[in-house]
Amino acid sequence: MEKSQTPEEIEARKKQLGHLWWLIDAPLFIDTDLTTRFHDAIIHPDWKVTTKEKSASINRSQEAAAEMTIGVEAKGPTLLSFLGIDAKVSGSAKGGIKANSDKARANQVAFEKIDNAERKLLEIVGFYLEQLPGKVLTANFPNESSPKPLERIEELNQSLRNAPRPLIFIDIHPKTPIIPTVSESIDGKFTLIFDNISKHLWAKEEQKDAPTYPSDKNNTADNRQEYWTKMSTRYDSRVAMMELEHAGQQFGRFDWVDFRVMAGNNGETYHLHCCPKGAYSTGTFGYNFVRRGFNHGTRIVGTLREGNAVNVLAIYER
Repeated sequence: MEKSQTPEEIEARKKQLGHLWWLIDAPLFIDTDLTTRFHDAIIHPDWKVTTKEKSASINRSQEAAAEMTIGVEAKGPTLLSFLGIDAKVSGSAKGGIKANSDKARANQVAFEKIDNAERKLLEIVGFYLEQLPGKVLTANFPNESSPKPLERIEELNQSLRNAPRPLIFIDIHPKTPIIPTVSESIDGKFTLIFDNISKHLWAKEEQKDAPTYPSDKNNTADNRQEYWTKMSTRYDSRVAMMELEHAGQQFGRFDWVDFRVMAGNNGETYHLHCCPKGAYSTGTFGYNFVRRGFNHGTRIVGTLREGNAVNVLAIYER
């Protein structure tokens, strides 16, 4: 038996998410493995199939009950409302909903929890917003090279050194270069996509002026910013899309693929690490993320690492 939410309940969820309302959409890409492991590390859930009484007069929000153990004191309705679940959770206590015993007509209905990466991601977001608000960061690229609210670099570094990792929500504006850099196919074939892009952006007679990525000896922040600034000034999303899709056509679907996105106006970039593990077509990242993301913008949720790097949990289209 499937239970759907009403338009009013969907609108209520959007209001609870605030400026993160877009999380109720289906993601273009979601890293199922990373989301599942991160969910297990942060929330420690304990789910199982339950049986409950269903009465003709039970309201719709009560018709999706489940058990959950999270190991810490939490306001259950706030956390679980992201999933449309109305339950109370306190410490490791189990929460559930029962039909009023004075209702005349009732029958036994078995409910099986809907379990997927999208639900797990919403649980992670709900837990962070409620329990770890200081670890929730937002950024708008290319106008903000530092995420909010931790704009001071010492605060950001301190947050990165203490578990759990910060959760970052990135809004990439239209016309922001999203540059594919490196990929590895599921059978281990490695491609330096950004080198191939550079060869197309600079004509043969201009190759001597094309930027070269700094070696370890010269790999300073200034040199990296200079390189990506030059790449962005000639960036062509069609060329980037074609080179990424060529890597997929030549070697097969991606195990992982990385990107650089322009974060500031002085060459600052963020490194995006995606692990599709062969589950997504090349066009998901080529046309939909690189090409369409450049034209219309895109949104990302992930975990932040040192060095302006993000492990991407999910990508959402605008």
